This record gives sequence, C-alpha cells and structure tokens, in this order.
Amino acid sequence: MYLGGGSLAWCSDYGQIYFFDTDAGPITGLDDLPTEVFERRWHAGETGFVIYTQDALRQRINIAIHDSAPDDIPAEPLSEDRWTKSAEFSVQFPSRKMLISSPSASGGETYAPTFALPAMACAVRVSWLEYPDDCYNAFRPKPDVFRIEIWPA
Repeated sequence: MYLGGGSLAWCSDYGQIYFFDTDAGPITGLDDLPTEVFERRWHAGETGFVIYTQDALRQRINIAIHDSAPDDIPAEPLSEDRWTKSAEFSVQFPSRKMLISSPSASGGETYAPTFALPAMACAVRVSWLEYPDDCYNAFRPKPDVFRIEIWPA
C-alpha cells in the first residue's frame, strides 16, 4: 500500500542527490569512493544513499513510500518514456526519517525535504529517466526524472 511521498523540482548539485537519516547526518566516506560507484550511479552508505545524475538544470524527484514492495513499472508515468536505468538496494535509516540534500548543503538542515519511513531497514528502488539533450536549458520540454521507491526491507 502507498503510504505517502512527494514530487520535488530539483537541480542536481555536482550531479549528486543525497538521501540520509536526519539524526545520523550526512553520509560519510563520499570522498573516497571507487570509480565503479559512479559508473553504477548509486552508493548506499551506513545511514543513507546517494544517486548520481547527469548534471542537468531541470530535474524532478518522485518519492513513493510503501508498506511492502511495489510493482516495478517499466516507464515513467507522466511522459510514458521508459526508464534509462534502475537499481535496487538496502539501506538503514535509524531514526526512520529521511532528509534530501546535496553536496553544497552543510548537512542536517531542518528546512530540507524530510520524509517519515515505515522501518529502519528499508529496500530502495531508484529509476532514472535522463534525456541527453540540452541539459543546461532550464526550460527544456522534459525534466530528467528520478523515482525513489522505499519500503521495509
């Protein structure tokens, strides 16, 4: 069952979007990751995760929180374009609250988008829809879309 979520207009900061536990703070060790992490486009830390995106001025993050594993959908619902990439992994959120941030933020901002989660141990499915053309045009017809689905692991 769908428990909640949201849709955020976004502009990635250095091609990175952080999702981390509000009480644990920013994910540690991000400066020392091996090259393969950037190639697979995600990293799960001890208390959160990072997704790597193309550096685009127009992006949308769709968060969907569920009480169990949702059906995998092959295409982004609004555009009906197929996802360009998808990945599933597990991550811990000890406070059961997730904050969305970026590299330029100082970490732990109380005003940043925050979501309550149904469990400490969560499964995450990330789906990317990125258009290679005109990334630095904030008015391009379609935004890159990142669907983040979270449920108890």
